[in-house]
Amino acid sequence: MSKQVTEVVEFRLKSGIDTASFIKEAQKSTAFIKSFDGFLNRTLCVNEDDLWMDIAQWRDMASAKAAGEGFMQAPEVQVFCEMIDMQTTKMQHLHVQLIS
Repeated sequence: MSKQVTEVVEFRLKSGIDTASFIKEAQKSTAFIKSFDGFLNRTLCVNEDDLWMDIAQWRDMASAKAAGEGFMQAPEVQVFCEMIDMQTTKMQHLHVQLIS
């Protein structure tokens, strides 16, 4: 049986990027992400040190990987991606063990 997967992407924004503008582009990218089979939900968070976490829930690993393959090249998300300092990006996929 396939297990639900949580995708966690940690990053910082490029210097000078306005948070409100970034959120607007994140909303546009969410519309694109929702088009992938297996998408469940997405949460975007930031801490007091301006470290962001983009957390997406997927039905299974195959769904998460399929979405990831096309995301970075998709024209719909290019502005969103250009706002992120890619050198600070760390991504991981976690197998969900408990949902309560």
